[in-house]
Amino acid sequence: MVPGLITAAVGLASEFAPKIVGWLAGDKAEETAEKVVETAKAITGTSTPEDALQALKNDPELALKYTEAMNEFHLGLEREYTARFQEIHKTIRAELSSTDPFNRRWRAFYGYCVAGAWLFTFSTFLGIMIYAVGTGKNLAETIDATTKMIGAMVPLWGIALTILGYNIRKRSRDKEVAAGEKSGGLISTIAGLIKK
Repeated sequence: MVPGLITAAVGLASEFAPKIVGWLAGDKAEETAEKVVETAKAITGTSTPEDALQALKNDPELALKYTEAMNEFHLGLEREYTARFQEIHKTIRAELSSTDPFNRRWRAFYGYCVAGAWLFTFSTFLGIMIYAVGTGKNLAETIDATTKMIGAMVPLWGIALTILGYNIRKRSRDKEVAAGEKSGGLISTIAGLIKK
């Protein structure tokens, strides 16, 4: 990645095309930055991003041309993102309409597995603690060992619960869509504007 290129693109975009700034991160950051800078240099007839920025600041007509070009570029980025999102959605719909009962219900199955594992794990810890307190044997060591085991399991539970949370959110969204509710999300809003 070329940091100077990204910095120059952020300067140009924040001044004349703020919608592009968010696209100057991630896997396509360098490609986007190059387009932002090259378009500015082409419109202004300058050779450096700094000169292009100064020319755009000094000439409102050039600034308007540049903003229009960046709006078209932004629209292309959003169309590409929407197409990828629709492909993912198509995959999820295919999964839900599958004739294989396990395929259709894997999210619920995963949720039950996580809930069962959670119940088993913490019931076991509770049982160990009750036994240790009841017998009075090795109470300090038992509490220390249990604390260490729970600490070691935090990353695993973090991953499992993150996946479960995503699945719950996705399933809720699928139900909203099936009920005919419109999405309030950015992608759907942009997709709606594109269709008009």
